[in-house]
Amino acid sequence: MGYRMFHNFKELPYIVMLLVVLGLFVPFLIFASATQLFPDQWVKIISFTVVVSSATFYAAILFLRRKKAARIMYVVGWVIVNISPVFHEAGRQQLSGAGPENFYYIPQLVMIVVTSVVLLTYLFLSKKLKTYFAAS
Repeated sequence: MGYRMFHNFKELPYIVMLLVVLGLFVPFLIFASATQLFPDQWVKIISFTVVVSSATFYAAILFLRRKKAARIMYVVGWVIVNISPVFHEAGRQQLSGAGPENFYYIPQLVMIVVTSVVLLTYLFLSKKLKTYFAAS
């Protein structure tokens, strides 16, 4: 099974290779950032890491196993990973009583939507990716 997944990785289009590698390393990146968000609160750090990174990590595995569900799962994971810091910061501002003039995260949300639509379009319309999934 491991050899087949490595062989499948070599057959992926280059952009999707990058997305798979990123998806496999997302738990480590989230864990590193969570240690700064929640200092000395290991239960929150571990739960935050698992909740935020599980969809993207699982989608990377699905890509390597040639499952078509990987495409939508990756986009869902992408949105969760990108939107979690925005909502964390928005919640902190709401608790501190900051006014609506301090909601500087609206451009971030717009960028998340734009990149998600571009990613979704590529993953579903790419001919190389369609042939990759058809070869299973």
